[in-house]
This record gives sequence, C-alpha cells and structure tokens, in this order.
Amino acid sequence: MKKWIFLMVLCLCYLPVYAGSVSRDLSGELLRLHIKANSDSVIDQQIKLEVRNRILAQARDTLQGQKKEDFCKNLKTHLPEWTAIADGVLAENGCDYRASASIGTVYIPRKAYQNIMMPEGHYESLVLTLGAGAGENWWCVVYPPLCFTEETVGDLSEEGKKILREKLSEESYQLISKDGVMVEYRFKIVELVQKLLHQR
Repeated sequence: MKKWIFLMVLCLCYLPVYAGSVSRDLSGELLRLHIKANSDSVIDQQIKLEVRNRILAQARDTLQGQKKEDFCKNLKTHLPEWTAIADGVLAENGCDYRASASIGTVYIPRKAYQNIMMPEGHYESLVLTLGAGAGENWWCVVYPPLCFTEETVGDLSEEGKKILREKLSEESYQLISKDGVMVEYRFKIVELVQKLLHQR
C-alpha cells in the first residue's frame, strides 16, 4: 500500500514538471500561422484558403533557412507585406472587407493531422484576420516550415519529421508524433499545464 502511495506521489510530482517542460518546448520552438476567415460562407472559406496559399508561398521564399528569432523578427518586418498580399486576394474576389495582421500569443485548440498531433495551448502566432474574422479558422506550424495544405492531408514528410526532431526535445517529439506512443493522459496534462501557465 505504501509503495502505491509513493508511486502516486511520484507521478503527481513528475508529470507537471514533464508537462511544463514539453509546453515550454513546444511554445518556444514553434510558430503557428492562424488565418481567421471573415465568415463561414462558402466564398469566404474559399478566399481564406487562397490567402493561405499566397501567404505560405511568400513566407517560404522570403524566410527560409532562418533561426526562429530572426524568422520572427523578419515576420514582424513583413507584416505590411502579408496584409497587402491578403488584401490583394480580397480585392481580386470583389470583397468589401480587408485584412489585418499581427504577431502575438494566442490560444489554438488541439489539431490532429495524419501523423502528428499538436496539443491545445497558447502559441506565438502570426494571426491574419480577414474582415470580421468570424468564420472557421485555419492553423498550421509556419516555423519550422511545416504548414500543411489540403493537398497533403496533413501527412508530415520525412524532412518535416527531421526538422521537428532537431528543434524539439525527444519527449516533445514523441508526444506529438504518431510514430511514437502517444499516451492520452500525458497529452491532457500538457494541455492543462499550458492553460495554467497562461492564467497567471
């Protein structure tokens, strides 16, 4: 009985430390792209994806091969450029609304792809809001450059896995990778710690 109590106390002490470490690792090494559609209408959702494709193409050409600090710094420098790209797409489609862009820490829900899952939590993100920003959103990891399009169906390439392994600790990688053993209670604890860290 004493052994079970000791193990439970050990788990209660260890898991928050583990979860906090993973949360800081994911938040510190990843930059998310968050595109908020004007509405849930079919046309606004199509426009959101068109904006996404233009932004990703430009970001890859402009920012490839940089460290996260430089990547984020240059992203801020290019905010007017991203906004102009989005506004160009909106104008082409005859929209009566415009785009705005910002970089900050935002809450993003759990997101599952074919062979990777990102826990819910607060991440540094490039947020692109189209019009009212009231429609279904689109998220991806823009740094390291792992953004998924509908065409890839979220299947992380071998190159993408290599980048993640280099950027994250082994614990963090195993938690989010479906190649590893993804234990649900650990995932939940990481998400809980993410929430607690941002309620202070």
